[in-house]
Amino acid sequence: MNVLKPFTSRLTAHPKLLVSALAVAAPIAYLTYLHNSLSKTTSHVRSSGPLTRAAVADISSVPVSVLGGDYKMVRDRAWKRVPKEEMPELGGEEMVKLYLRETMGLFARRFPQAYLLRVVAPGGAKTFEKEYIEKCEFAEGEVVAGVYKVAKKEGAKEGGKVEFEMVMAAEKREGAAEGRLVIGGREVDGEWEWWSETVMWIEEGGKMPLEKKGVRWLHEVAAWWLLGRGVGYLKGLKEAEKAQ
Repeated sequence: MNVLKPFTSRLTAHPKLLVSALAVAAPIAYLTYLHNSLSKTTSHVRSSGPLTRAAVADISSVPVSVLGGDYKMVRDRAWKRVPKEEMPELGGEEMVKLYLRETMGLFARRFPQAYLLRVVAPGGAKTFEKEYIEKCEFAEGEVVAGVYKVAKKEGAKEGGKVEFEMVMAAEKREGAAEGRLVIGGREVDGEWEWWSETVMWIEEGGKMPLEKKGVRWLHEVAAWWLLGRGVGYLKGLKEAEKAQ
C-alpha cells in the first residue's frame, strides 16, 4: 500500500499546491545535503555554561562586567587544518586579512541574513559593498556587514585573529543577547588551522538564538560553508604563486 498516495494525488490535482510544496522542500533538501556534506570535512564543537573569565580566556574582548556567573553562554567553534605547503607565502596577519575579505564579502553578497541586516544594521549599507570590504584592514573600530565591529585584532607571522563585536542596534536593548565572532588562523605542527567561532551570552533566564535548534543548524551551514570557501581561497593564492 502506498501511504503517500493520498498526499501525492492531492498535490498533482492542485498544481499551485505542488509548486508551493516544491518551493519549500527543495531548499530544505539542499541545505540538509549541504550540512551533511560539510560535517564530514569540518571539525566542530559546541559548549555551554556559566560565562566566566576561564570559559572565555582566549577571547579578550568579552567585557569584564558580564563575567562572574550571572550570565550563561554558548560557544560554537568550527575549524579546518591544512598542510602548511598549501598556504601562500604570506604572514599570518596578512592571510587572516585576505581570508576575511573573501568570506565577509561572500556573506554580504550571498546570504539572506545580509539583505535583512542592510535594513536594520547600525553600521550602514556601505559596509556591505564589495569595494568597501576589499579595502577593509579590519582595524579596531571598523565595521563590516553592518553589525560586525572589530573589537580586537591580533597578528604575527605565525598567525592572527580578529574578534568582532556583534552590534545589532544603535542602542543595546535591555536583556538582549550579546556576542563575539572570532575568526583566525595559526600555524600548528606544520599545518595551518583556520577557525570560526561564535560565543553568545545572556543573563540567566534569557534565551539565545544559538540555543534554538533551527537557528543553530542554519548557523552551522553558513559557518562551515564560509570556512571552506575561505580556506579554498587561500589555497588558490598558493596555486597562483606556483604558476608564476
